[in-house]
Amino acid sequence: MAKEWLDCAVGEVSTQKNWTNIDCQPFSRVTHTTHIEMFMNMLDDGAIFPRLVYDESKLNTKRILVVWLSPNTWGNGYRYGSVQLEIDWALLIKDMRIYWVERITKYKINALRILLTDQNRDTEFVKYNPEDRTGPWWYDKESDIHYFNGEYCLEIMVERSIPLNQVKGFQFVNHHRSWCSRYPKQPTKCSELGINSHKSSISVFAQILKRGIICKENYLLNTMADLLQSGNPFRDAAEFIFYRLKDAEKGTGQLAKDNEAAFPVFQSIMDSISRWDKESYVPLIKLFKSFDELKLVFKIQVQLCFSMSNEEINRFIKRLEQEYE
Repeated sequence: MAKEWLDCAVGEVSTQKNWTNIDCQPFSRVTHTTHIEMFMNMLDDGAIFPRLVYDESKLNTKRILVVWLSPNTWGNGYRYGSVQLEIDWALLIKDMRIYWVERITKYKINALRILLTDQNRDTEFVKYNPEDRTGPWWYDKESDIHYFNGEYCLEIMVERSIPLNQVKGFQFVNHHRSWCSRYPKQPTKCSELGINSHKSSISVFAQILKRGIICKENYLLNTMADLLQSGNPFRDAAEFIFYRLKDAEKGTGQLAKDNEAAFPVFQSIMDSISRWDKESYVPLIKLFKSFDELKLVFKIQVQLCFSMSNEEINRFIKRLEQEYE
């Protein structure tokens, strides 16, 4: 059987200082990019769970469940979502079998798919040896460096779940303006279509407040648990939401902090903000009889989710108020 990957081989290592050849890019990390709803579910589950493949892949008929990973980066946005998790490559491939799956040519940039599994699938797929340097992923054993051919989209399919304690970190990224892997035939159905990384952080922050997630107790979120820390993307997210809540000043509602409906309505506000559904969240905000009452609910939830002392939350709220005086 002819090896389908031979004309996609990694090129030559650059000899120029501060220059990397696009067809020979070193990598030590791969990423899993996902939509916000899926990311929030991962936080609840404590793992990235494998899923069925729904495109024309060979794995579709075999009903093999996989987690999708890639070393590629996309400057014009990601069709896979707007939250990106970083996986340690060396840890991931340890003791895994490697198989070539397929080359998908329907995309402008061909997708080259490789399966990592702890199952013996010798009768189903062709073994792939990255040390051969004949394909899009090459492992230079002498230098202990992995390379991939960036002229293609290298898609690593992992046949197992990935616990969040094996995730090195995460970041917010731009969702592609026109393409969405979740809604390939109707991309406009995606509420994240075209949103930038800043908006993505706002959506996740709103979902944290809605769900009451304690960030310091969460393996991934604990690195962003300090809202007073400079550079924390959730600080800007809090400012955005705080400003939107000021629409309560224009309302004629009767909800107060101590009303039993106050928190459920606040949860609905956060959910609508996370989906950028202004037509829903503005009327809900106006159900409160004043901004001060809604601000108290916001303050309580932020203090809970980010484990802030009374002094810290008061200082944080004061800073938000000063921003919009």
